[in-house]
Amino acid sequence: MDLFICYSPLQIKIALKIIDINNIKNYEVFFFTHRNTPQNRFYFDKISRNAKKSEYYLVDKRFPAYFRDIKNKFKFRQYDNIYLASIDNIFPQLILTSAKFNGLRTFDDGTANITYDSLYYRCNRSTLQSLLYYIFGSRFTLTNIKELISEHYSIYKGKKNISDNVIYIDLFENEKTKIRDESYLLKDECNVLLGTCYRYVTDSESEVKRLMKINFFNMSDIKCIPHPMEDNEVFEFDSNDCLIAEDIILRLKLKYKVVNLYGIASSALIPFIECDWCNVCTIKSQLFYSECNQLSSELVDLGVKVFDLDVT
Repeated sequence: MDLFICYSPLQIKIALKIIDINNIKNYEVFFFTHRNTPQNRFYFDKISRNAKKSEYYLVDKRFPAYFRDIKNKFKFRQYDNIYLASIDNIFPQLILTSAKFNGLRTFDDGTANITYDSLYYRCNRSTLQSLLYYIFGSRFTLTNIKELISEHYSIYKGKKNISDNVIYIDLFENEKTKIRDESYLLKDECNVLLGTCYRYVTDSESEVKRLMKINFFNMSDIKCIPHPMEDNEVFEFDSNDCLIAEDIILRLKLKYKVVNLYGIASSALIPFIECDWCNVCTIKSQLFYSECNQLSSELVDLGVKVFDLDVT
């Protein structure tokens, strides 16, 4: 029996791809989240359909109550392999501490995997926090998890990652190359703006939003796909859509000849770099944190174009 530990809909998409390419029949799923949203439920239901056991764990307990809760859930469990993405998160670390397992395999969480000054590449806990976690029973850290990884599945082709043994997977291979019936395409092109979590991008949020409106508000057929952790997006969007950005873009592919895709150093840009029907642009600005622009530079190395927000 294998266990997949997931924290986001994107992680679920990657986990489903791993299950498919490795023909994994016997697996359990533990999905933990701080936000109970229709989108989370939608993707959790997808991965649960063929799972032997699945749990949707809403984190509504305070420290240290969830320590006891997780440890009690997994202390008698035994697995062949455990698959996880959020290696810096205390929940997977507690599960690894409590359960018995033979192998540890990881997969991408997002752009943090290829941002080399991110939390995945440096210690992010204070000595006091580390001591408290140890006292309450956590025996795994970012460092010793990385030492145990036997293989890592990545959606970032040719990029350095948290393990030396990287297996590239094309997450949307079948959908991206699906033949379109040109007679059913409604329009020539649309413009898609990926939402962002502004507090992670800039300390000049109001000015960045002003520039975003200037640059994108008057674009023809502009569509905004919200970031799941941002409550104050620049543009209106369809809040009833449960799909993640990548799946929405693939759906738009069936309606438009060309999709112009814009985002601020977003992982959702990457699957579409080599698609002839998609123009992919990463947004850069002097107002962004340096690590954000550095990540955009990493995306440019992969073939993404640059959209300069400061040129209005």
